[in-house]
Amino acid sequence: MLSYALRRLALALVTLWLATLLVFGALLLIPGNPAQAILGLEATPEDVAALEARLGLDRPPSSGTWAGWEGCCGATWASPSATSSPSRR
Repeated sequence: MLSYALRRLALALVTLWLATLLVFGALLLIPGNPAQAILGLEATPEDVAALEARLGLDRPPSSGTWAGWEGCCGATWASPSATSSPSRR
């Protein structure tokens, strides 16, 4: 039973890793700038550059994947949203 659970856990981790690579790869292939799409067309270049740095889009793709895993497994879940705007009800 323990070997079955370990095998399933290993498969789940591999699946998550492949899904992460697929998402980051798609992000690189999609035309346009994700930071510009989040902030809107009226954002200043400084705002776009700051959001790119905050989201890790200014780093190589391999480090962006690692930063995503760190964010998922680390204590960064409580960080504010990308736009730092309050939620609307």
